[in-house]
Amino acid sequence: MLTAFILNEEIKGLNKDLTMGFTVNPKGYRVCSSLNASLANVIKWALMEDEDVIFCISDHIQSTPPCYEKLESLIFDVVAEGIYFLYVEAEYAEQVIVNENYIAIDGISSVSSFILTRPIFKLALSILENNNFVNHMSWLNFLSILSPHAFAISENSTACQKRINFHIISPFRNAAKFLPDYVSSIQAQVSTNYNVYLIDDCSTDKGASCVKENTTFKMYTNINRQYALQNILNILLTEKIADDDVVCLVDADDRLPHKYVLNILQTIYQDESLLLTYGSTSIINEYSKWGQPYYESDFENIRKSQWKASHMRTFKYKVFKKFIELDPTLKLFRDKHGNLLRMPYDMAILLPLFELAGFDKTKFIYTPTYEYRLHSNNDHSINRKQQFDGEKEVRRKKGLKRYNF
Repeated sequence: MLTAFILNEEIKGLNKDLTMGFTVNPKGYRVCSSLNASLANVIKWALMEDEDVIFCISDHIQSTPPCYEKLESLIFDVVAEGIYFLYVEAEYAEQVIVNENYIAIDGISSVSSFILTRPIFKLALSILENNNFVNHMSWLNFLSILSPHAFAISENSTACQKRINFHIISPFRNAAKFLPDYVSSIQAQVSTNYNVYLIDDCSTDKGASCVKENTTFKMYTNINRQYALQNILNILLTEKIADDDVVCLVDADDRLPHKYVLNILQTIYQDESLLLTYGSTSIINEYSKWGQPYYESDFENIRKSQWKASHMRTFKYKVFKKFIELDPTLKLFRDKHGNLLRMPYDMAILLPLFELAGFDKTKFIYTPTYEYRLHSNNDHSINRKQQFDGEKEVRRKKGLKRYNF
């Protein structure tokens, strides 16, 4: 059973006086037999009355919801970050602490209360009114579509203790119109313990001029085209990076989805045994996510397994350092002619690091930490054959044995 509460004032634009208060839906919708139909009616009422937040609570909720003043503040915070759904009470198998107010949850088995905000009212309604679709969907699956980030409110989160230093490496070419978005998404991060290395690989659109260098952002401009793998190696082999620092690979035509990405990574890397992560990715301007984890059996021969290492890819520097010790001439990065592979750089770098780290020191992050941009200059659009040929080169190489770090 479900009761709907409505939060007044405008959230979508975040441009009104933020003095909101909860009011009970005056039509008194309360689920008796059809949860889907009742929620659809509530959403229609909210759209008609220009309401902005629906707080859904089941009769078997166990805890007391947060006070309205705090809930109001939390809702404004996440909506500004493009997160339009919040779990309030749920049972789940795994969590990642985002900060003292939020966790990201996975393996959800039941939900007692949640919050919908106006930007996804019509999405939710379109699903609920598609009988062929919703009749074959569980309630939890429906909620998972509305909550790709799976953020939940938590009043008992404990802040991380150990500081993690991040090194964000971002090669690019002709990305001038995307760079401001990329830079803003990094500068917005709550965690500021990062350095950014931008490599302009012979752009013809004056891309380097879009970024102002400072103590955090460093810009490198190539005289000759080097391609992503060489650009990333140049940074890894020349910059001062400590063994336990974390390297993040972020293409400069993409961006981070919200200001808590580095918080999430910092929490995950509190596990000192962890060496490498990959994760879920959103598509810019699409309300969805994609990504799937490797199974332990995939690591029996990771080079023959389906490629699942989607963005964001991160690793502790000491894994790369060990790779260099074992392969000082970079044979695993070269084609049959002895030249460094031009693409796919991600597969070339990640596969030997996966092999060294092993399954139990590698983690899939289920909440999106990356937003991918589809555009006409994506390599998979204009260099698909070169990517495919490079993939065959990488996959047929003899890999490394797992190393006991």
